Amino acid sequence: MLHTLLYFLALVCLSSSPNWAKLKHMPVDILGFWRLALAAAGVGLWMLVTKKVTFRVQWVYLRWVLLSGLFFFLHLWTYKYASKNTSVSNTVILFASNPIWASLGGALFFHEKITGRL
Repeated sequence: MLHTLLYFLALVCLSSSPNWAKLKHMPVDILGFWRLALAAAGVGLWMLVTKKVTFRVQWVYLRWVLLSGLFFFLHLWTYKYASKNTSVSNTVILFASNPIWASLGGALFFHEKITGRL
């Protein structure tokens, strides 16, 4: 039941993304802040409910957190720019190629193998 609920939640979130990006009145930094704030609130609530909260900072992973935040900002900025200057269908096609870029990034940064299933 939970998997089905999460599937439909992801479907609604992903299908409404181009419409949010098409809002030309919202600057990309505001959009990025609210998307990150809602995601952090959801993950934080989940961590509190499942009692997986640790307050010990692992400094080894801090650089990956900062680097992923930078890449997420670049993703939002380029996505917003593309949605302003192209049609929504072109933006969705580019957004749908995300698994390709994630696979290439995993191979480049983490030396993961690109398998046939991937």
